[in-house]
Amino acid sequence: MVVSDSLGGTWTKRTQEGSFHGGWDYDVAIWTRPVDTGASMTVSLGHPNAQLDAETLSVFAVTGYDVADPVGGSGTAANPAGTTASHTLSAAPADGDLTIAARKYDDSGTTSPAAIPGVGFVELDENQNGSGWTELQVQARWFSTSTTVAWTDTGPTGSDFDVAAVSVVINGAPSLTFSPSPMQPFLTR
Repeated sequence: MVVSDSLGGTWTKRTQEGSFHGGWDYDVAIWTRPVDTGASMTVSLGHPNAQLDAETLSVFAVTGYDVADPVGGSGTAANPAGTTASHTLSAAPADGDLTIAARKYDDSGTTSPAAIPGVGFVELDENQNGSGWTELQVQARWFSTSTTVAWTDTGPTGSDFDVAAVSVVINGAPSLTFSPSPMQPFLTR
């Protein structure tokens, strides 16, 4: 996958997890891009060697992060039976850091169930692509030094369901802020 924007910024993939289910490749990733001054932009998702049939993109702004060392620990999980998306961060966040986690879910039916954020997390975005085969949920947690990333519920389990999850820590600075507010993504496609 490749992320680009109308201002020509450089996006860095911080973590990715994927799975192959029912003849399709499903991936979830977290990308970051530094922005010196706020400006409106169009963000696009693509793939240099494949057609994307069902993509979902959620974009959020974080300001006041540690510009010298913006990203801390990360983690991933893949579960072909859909039973859990829980995983452990590679490094503990500091008290002022922001942990962002995304979970994708796909099934062999036409609807994907909603996820329930883990304890201490707030839901930032949850949407299902137009085909009904996959669903993305993004959650965040502030002021926690826990390395555990979890969801209270990721949906049904069994051979027809597939879950993959990723997380990354945004290293905080005294003025760390995050927008938009929960459940108001800048862009959902």
